[in-house]
This record gives sequence, C-alpha cells and structure tokens, in this order.
Amino acid sequence: MSPENRTPLLDEKKPKRRRQPRQGRAPSPAAIGIAGFDFADYNRQSMQRPRGAAVNNAEAYDVRVETIQAQSNQSYWKVIGVYHLTPDENRDRHNAFVEVLDAAGHRVKDDNLRVGWIWEGKSDGPADPKRLDKPDSEPAADVPIEKNMTVTLWLEGADPSERVAGIHTRHEDEVGPGGGRNSRFHHSYYIVFQRGTEDATHEDHGGDSGAATGSSGSETGGNIDGRNGTAPSSQPFLFLHWPTDHMQIIQPFGVNPDLYRDFGFPGHEGVDIVAAENEFVYCVAPGVVKMVNTLEAYKVNNHPYGVHVRVQHQDGYETIYAHFNELRVQESQTVEAGQVLGLADHTGNVFGNPPDHLHLTLKHAGETAPGYRNNIIDPMPFLRSLLEAGSGAGPAIVTGLDTIQLRVAQKLGLNCNAPIDGSGNITPRLADPRLIRETGVEWVRLNFIVRGFSGPDDPRWIDTYRRIIAGLRGQGLQIYGLIGAEAVVDDPGNQFRDLPPAEPVDNAWIRTYVGNFRRIVELFGQDVTIFESFNEPNDWHRTGDGVQWKKAWIDPGWFAIMLQSVYDAVSGLPITLVSGPLLSTKDGNDAATYLPRIYQAGIDRFGWGQPDRPVPFDGVAFHPYVASNPDNPQTEIPARYQQYTAEVRDVIARFDTPGKPLFLSEIGWQNAEDRQPVCMEVGLTCALDDPAVDLCFWYGMQDDAGEAYGLYRRDGLTPGHRKPIFDRFVALATAPRSVQASRAWGKQPAARFIAELDSTPDGSVLETGRSFTKIWQMYNNGATTWGEGYRLVLTGGQALGAPQSIPVPPCRPGESANIAVTFMTPLAADEYTSTWSLTDPQGNLFGPPVWTSIVVAAAPVAAPLPPAAAAPHLLGQELVSVSSPLVATALGIVYQTYWLRVWAAAAEPNAQQEIQAAADDALSRIQALMKTS
Repeated sequence: MSPENRTPLLDEKKPKRRRQPRQGRAPSPAAIGIAGFDFADYNRQSMQRPRGAAVNNAEAYDVRVETIQAQSNQSYWKVIGVYHLTPDENRDRHNAFVEVLDAAGHRVKDDNLRVGWIWEGKSDGPADPKRLDKPDSEPAADVPIEKNMTVTLWLEGADPSERVAGIHTRHEDEVGPGGGRNSRFHHSYYIVFQRGTEDATHEDHGGDSGAATGSSGSETGGNIDGRNGTAPSSQPFLFLHWPTDHMQIIQPFGVNPDLYRDFGFPGHEGVDIVAAENEFVYCVAPGVVKMVNTLEAYKVNNHPYGVHVRVQHQDGYETIYAHFNELRVQESQTVEAGQVLGLADHTGNVFGNPPDHLHLTLKHAGETAPGYRNNIIDPMPFLRSLLEAGSGAGPAIVTGLDTIQLRVAQKLGLNCNAPIDGSGNITPRLADPRLIRETGVEWVRLNFIVRGFSGPDDPRWIDTYRRIIAGLRGQGLQIYGLIGAEAVVDDPGNQFRDLPPAEPVDNAWIRTYVGNFRRIVELFGQDVTIFESFNEPNDWHRTGDGVQWKKAWIDPGWFAIMLQSVYDAVSGLPITLVSGPLLSTKDGNDAATYLPRIYQAGIDRFGWGQPDRPVPFDGVAFHPYVASNPDNPQTEIPARYQQYTAEVRDVIARFDTPGKPLFLSEIGWQNAEDRQPVCMEVGLTCALDDPAVDLCFWYGMQDDAGEAYGLYRRDGLTPGHRKPIFDRFVALATAPRSVQASRAWGKQPAARFIAELDSTPDGSVLETGRSFTKIWQMYNNGATTWGEGYRLVLTGGQALGAPQSIPVPPCRPGESANIAVTFMTPLAADEYTSTWSLTDPQGNLFGPPVWTSIVVAAAPVAAPLPPAAAAPHLLGQELVSVSSPLVATALGIVYQTYWLRVWAAAAEPNAQQEIQAAADDALSRIQALMKTS
C-alpha cells in the first residue's frame, strides 16, 4: 500500500488522492424535463427500501439522517431517501430538492406543511421555511445551498419529523458520462419524506404494498437502484470467508484516535488487513453489490476510499472494501462468499510507504458504534470467528504499525560473520560479494571491527571498509551496520556488570565507543543508513573466574547510559538507530526480562518518554534463538517464536510505542545438516510473515569454529562446500511472494495534506493584478521536526509573483503547520497553476504536492504594473507563522491593500516613494497582527 511514497498522476494507473487542477469545462447536458432528473423513479426506489432503512447514497458526501423515536401509534415524518444527484442530473445547481409523500406514496399537498432549514453558524434561528408549492413536474420544494453553508432540514407541521444534516456543496468536481458537471460548490441532493406511524408491532408503516415496514433507526441500507440485497434469512449474519489471502490484521478497529480525529472519527473506522498489490480481495458473505467506485470515477471524485466496492447483505448489514486497483464486479451484481471483488492496491486516502492493504468497514442499519456515525460498527467480532476457525495461531495483530509490502528478498539478509580477520585482512566470504548476491538476499549485516587497527581514523582501516562496502553496494546489496564492542580497540572487560552509580557518570570506554560510533557513521552513513549498537549486552560472556559470567555482560543501567550517549552523538544524522540486539535462547526469553530494565533505567536517569527526551532508538534488535534441535520444528518453532516476540512486543507497548519495529539481526540453527534446512525455513518464515519485523538476518554465511550455522562448510566457499541448507535458503529468498514489514523509524521527513484554509479555491476567477494568499495546512507524520532548512519550493507551473521558495514554520512530528504563500495574478487573461512541494535541508522533496489553480479574467488595465524589483516583498526571507484562519484572512486583506496601492502608484511621478510607503505601512500592520495572534 516501490519504496518511495509517490502519488501517481491522473494519467497513470493509480490516480492522485488529491486531484490535479482541471484544465477546462465540459458542456452541460440538455435538461431532462423541468426538474432535470427523474425524481419519480427515486420515489419508487425509496419506497422499495429494506425494512426501516433510508436509501442514502449521499452518505459518501457527508449527508446523514437524524432519526427520532416516535411514540406508539404516533404519526411522524420519516426520511426514506437521500440522493446525491449525478452530474448529468444536476447541471451545476446547488439545491436540496425535497419531496413529501403520504403513506400510500402520493405527493402530500398541505398548505400548513413547510420545509424548515438552518445552516451551521446561523445564530438567529432557522431560516424562513420553504413552501411545498412546486408543480408536479418538479419536486415539491427546494432549498438553496450557498457555498459556505452546511444545512440541516426537516418538515414543519403537526407531526414530528426526522432531519437530514450535513448537506453542503464543498465537494470535488465530478463529470458524468453525458458531459454534465458537479463542480465545487455546485452539488445538489434529492430528499424524500414519507408519513409513517409508530405502533407496538412495527415501528414504521411506510407506504402501500410497494413500501416496506420497519424500524425508524436507520440512515443507510437499501440499495441506490431499489434492489434490497439478499432475502431475509432466519440464520444470523456471519462472515463466511476471510477477505484476503493473509490472515494478518495490521490496524484494528478504533485505534489511532489522533490520526482519525481529523476525519471526524474517534479512531480507525474499520480494519486494515494485509493484501499485497494486485492480490485478490474476496467477499465475506453473500449479498448484492450496492455501489462501485471505479478507477475512472475515482479519477474524478477522489473518494477517500479510492477504488472501492460496497456490498449489501442480509439483515441490513453492509461491507465496504477499499483501496482497490481493479474491480471484478459490477453494481447490482449478486455475489457469493469468497467471490473475487477485485485486486488490492493503495488508491484513496492511505498512509504508509508504500501502503498496499485492504480496508474493510462494516455497517449495520440501526446500529452505530459509540462515537461513530453512519451505522459504522466494529467488524472484529465477525472476523474473530474466522480467525478461531483458521489454522495456526491466527494473525499477528500489532497496533500502531506502519507497514510496507516487500518481496521476501527485501526483508531478508545474511550475516557474514567477521568481515576481517585478526590481521585486518578482508575474509574470503566478503572478498567476493557475488557469493552473497547468489543467495538471493538484498541485505547484509556488516560488523565494523576496529581491533587490529589504531582506530576508525586509521587510513588502512578506512580503506579496508570502503573496499568492503563498495563491493557489497556494487552487487546491489543494502547494508545493516553493527557497531559493537569490537568498534573499540580495548575490550570493556567486566567493568559494566554491576549497577552504575546514581550520580552522572563519565566513563572513558563509553566515551571512546560513542566517539568511534559517530566517526563510523560520518564515514559510511551514505551507504549504511541503519546501525545497531552494542551486540547482545545481556549475554553472560563467560570469564575464567567462573563468577562474573553469571551476571549479564552489561548491566541494563549501564546499557541505558550507552544508548543515550550514542543517541546524543548521532541524533542529528539521517540514520535509523536500532538498540543493541538482545539474546534469547531455548533456555528462556531473557530479552523480555532484560529489556524492561533498560527502559526503566532510562526513565529514571534520563526521563525517557518525555516530550523533550525521546526513547533513544528507532527500533529494537532481537536475537531469538528459540530452539536448538526441536523434535517437531513445524509446531515447536512457531509456538516459541510467537511467545518470545509477543513478550518482547508487550514490553515495548508498556514502556514505548507499540508499533516500534523489531530487527531480528540474528536467527539460526546449527543442528545436523539434514535437519537444518527445515528448521531454517520454518523459523525464517515466522519472521518474514511477522509484520512487526522490519528485517531479519540468517546467521550466518559460513560455519566457524564451534558454530555450524552457515550455508557453507568451514573449509571452503565453492559450490562443493555448500550444505543442504543452501538451496533451501535460496528458494526461500527468491520465492515469488510478498510479505509485510514494519517500516523503519528512520530520521525521514514526511507530510500529509490536511486542508486549504484560505478563501481562494481552485478554479477561482480573479481579475488581473490582484494579490491573493493561499494557506495550506500540512500534518507532520514523519520522524523529523520541520525547522531551519525546511522549505516549500516551487516545483511546477508559474510562480505568480511569489518567491521560488519560502521557509516552513517549525512543526514537530504529530503536529500541523499552516503554510502561507502570497501570489499576484498576471496581466494576461488565462488559466494558471502553481505547484509546490516541501523539501528537507538537503533539498529532498517529501510529502504530497500542493497547488493553486486560478482563472484570470480579462480587465482593462489602468496603469502599467511596476517592475517586480520596484515592489518589495513584504516578508523578505521570513515567513509569518499563521495561527488561525482569521489571522490568515486579515493578512490577505493587508496584502491585497498593499498591491492595490502599488498598482495605483505606478502612474504617479513619485511612484517609488509611494510604493515604499505602502510597504512600510503593510509591514507595520503585519507586525501588529502577529502580536495579537
């Protein structure tokens, strides 16, 4: 859901999530009667709704039905249909058309009945009600919807009425097959009320033999074509088929409230399930396809769900399947459980890098999860029965993960043991990096060993590792670096086995280690972007005295000091920093015991977790040697693997961020050669299929003295020295399948477009020589703080009088910033577009592009515009931080006044003095605004 997070253009296979500016207007279709649409057919569809349900195809346009609980035998007005008119029906109008029917389905003609209405922000009460006075060739009444209104309407009369809320026209442009257009601020709706009666048997009697009876609690359901889905069933509704080929949930229902609050939900409104690009998506239960949003439609409407399918099931249930690449079903088609609906992808509003997956939403007419809307409920109870019935332990459900879809080789690496020997020579296993490339992996774990040299500044050492790295990179391999105890000439010995003192410490060995760490990163950080620290600090590291080895080599308190010191030294460098890998063996999961002691030591000594003191690593390294020679690898290894990793993840969730990824930088078995392949395959498959794991590395490439983990025997590296495990490993690495991986928390910037906060929407028609200000609200969903060096730069179109780049306001991860750019319309009448993107201090583009698209109308020119140099930019090289839309509006007025004065001064004899006076006045007004904002 390609390693770069790029949004395709409209003419590519995957359309943009935010539509490019339109390049022209299509002709509107001829009128269809006086009303322009067949509202009588909509009436029939409404009355053929399922029991108690309103037909609401405007739900995707934010329109909702507010139901009421009528008293027994009480007559009331029930909403039975809400329709968003198609472009060919609407013809660029902006109205809410209203029809009122009696119980038999005939138009109500009652002079005492009115359409009541109000819009958000109207503080003096409802507007004047609308009469039901239109001719029979039109709907009974209509309510105009101006561009800034969000309207609620109802019926006023003797009986209570349900309400229709959220009606507005601020939607993207749409083009119909007949050429009709729903442009921004020009969308219309058709709403049908019908008289109903509440009694003890049925909550609603809605019409004659063509109208269904039912409860009054639904705002969705039914079918926009009048087909009601499957027939009522005496069996309860169940999911009968898992919707993808992977029983792995990567984002459950209700999580990440901060992210989904921007969309009006208290948390995730569905469930995200693993589905690689172009893999099948299946229907979970029998039903009828209620609606499809095709690729062609998505290019126009840019729906947040992208290319998607909605299926109506029995008992008022509806499922929504989002982010497709291609659909395999059509609207009104009957589908069965397990039938292919389409191919997965990442169209729509999706997050991740890249973010292929299936989003599944479940709705139930008359039921809504607390805090949600539109009948959305939690699908997990329906999925859980399939999980329990499935084989194995079910999916790995880890909250907070930011996952990517990879080929196996992109997640799998090989540990090449010692890259240099005791004399500082490159070992044969790394002297010819083609040997690694032949295994099919794309990653190598490289240990930076300084011993044998004077230090990391030794020219011989630098040359040796440059040759190693150049060889690996030349084979297309990526490098994961270990900077452990061997990165210091002197061994630390036993000095860190006991608790550190409570007071601040200044340890000479740690100081040297940290200095060497930074130097290695400075030397090779362009080719090695992921580094892990001290290897296996919780190893017992046996000593000759027979006593010291009973304690961990590095006490957790000392290890917290090392981690913090390393972080302080390299936090400004663009790398991913992984904590020193912790060891667990068949004798027990010591990593899960040692890790919380590190966290607690860091909290006590450094205040880890506070806003100004983050936990000093981007991922947790882990060496799960879970079994040495299992009798039944297929059952023993997965069970122990899941236990160990779940326990480590539980520690991370308690002390840190639940989605922080795992790096399995060693995993392996050194049992008998004939048993080793199956153990390797089962163990690595567990790690590869675990979405919480970013990378996993087999240990190792070649057997060493006392260790027989390798793909090659100790005595050589020719094909004749390959062990049986070699071919099995290559087959696994090159398997034509994809896996899910947790995205590394590197120091990479990212951004998400939130909204435009100005009053100049795309397509605005402006006169020549006018200034206007665009304000884009961007959310920082990356791992860096925007500050000095971060800019918004012109990447396409015309500058329109703006500088080529402007500074970005400071913004920390998880916060949003309002970025303002002031433009001047050109003198030539035409359509203009100016496109901008964010860049980091190194000039790398990130985040989605933003733009302004305007139409400049021809106008008489009273005076020539002064040269650009004659009109100074008000803000110079500094950007005013806009704190609210009100301040932004005031700034726009100041800018516009300034440019009008510049325009008027152009014909004056003392033009330059007048222009400078205008600039001085404008700057003083801006400074005053900033003091009050």
